[in-house]
Amino acid sequence: MNERGMTVVELVAGTALFLVLFAGLGAALSTDRGTERVLTAQVSSELTGQRALHRIASELRLASVVGEDRDRNGLLDAGEDTNLDGQLDADWSLEDGATDEASIVFNLRVDEYDNAGNQTASGVVSGPITYRVVDGRLERERLFGAQTQRSVIARGITGLRFSRAGRVVTVSLDVRVRRGDYADGTRTLSTRVRVVN
Repeated sequence: MNERGMTVVELVAGTALFLVLFAGLGAALSTDRGTERVLTAQVSSELTGQRALHRIASELRLASVVGEDRDRNGLLDAGEDTNLDGQLDADWSLEDGATDEASIVFNLRVDEYDNAGNQTASGVVSGPITYRVVDGRLERERLFGAQTQRSVIARGITGLRFSRAGRVVTVSLDVRVRRGDYADGTRTLSTRVRVVN
C-alpha cells in the first residue's frame, strides 16, 4: 500500500478549482438577486398601475354623461340642482368620439342614504371630479361646494388617456416600469368602462 499525501501542486490545483466553483456560485446568486430586484420593481409598478386603473374605472361606472341637465338645454332648471350647489353640474369634459391626453372631468351620480339606511335622494350629482398626471403622479381632485379635495392616487404614472364612444370610455395609463439597474421602461395598462348614468 502506498500511503502518500497530497503534493503542493495538487493542493493548489484543488483549492483553485474550489475557488472558481465558489466564485461562479456567488456570481449566479448575485445575478439572481439583481433579477429578483428588477422583477419585484416591475410587478410593484404594474400593481400600482392596476389599482389606479381599477379606482378610475369604479368611479367612471357611476359617472354621469348628462349630469344635472336632464333636458339638455344648458340651463339650471327647477329640480335639476340635485346636489344643491347652485350650479348646473354637467361637466363631462370628454365629447363623444374624442380622446383626451391631459385630464378628464366628470360628475358621479349617486343615491344618498340616511344613517338608518333609508334612501333620501336618488340620482344626486356630485361636484366635478378631475383625474390628471402631474410630475409622475396620478392626482384626483373633487370639488365639494367651494372646497377642493386633492389626493395622489399613484406614483410612477407617466401618461393618462381617455377616449369615449357613447357611454363606453377607454382608460389607458402609462406606468414607469424598471427594466434594469439604470433603465426604465413604460408599460401601458388599459380598461374599457361602460358609463351607466
